[in-house]
Amino acid sequence: MKLPSATEEFESVGLELAQLVKSVLDCQRIGMYTIESATQFLRPLAVVGLSEEQEHRWWQERSKRYLSLHQWLPRTSVEELQE
Repeated sequence: MKLPSATEEFESVGLELAQLVKSVLDCQRIGMYTIESATQFLRPLAVVGLSEEQEHRWWQERSKRYLSLHQWLPRTSVEELQE
């Protein structure tokens, strides 16, 4: 019997969380990211509500580039998140 790795466990929890958030918000789809504390890069964690083809494309597009939190939020907001 193979036990799941920490990464597999993290991804599984991320997927469950995305499904829960989608249900609570009653939305069609949702994508979730984690933020690396050292680099502040956004890493894709989970996506739900897409077709298999759309999901494959979503993961492909996000694995090619790294986004910084500063690209999404003003610097003051990022600093507030770090406090």
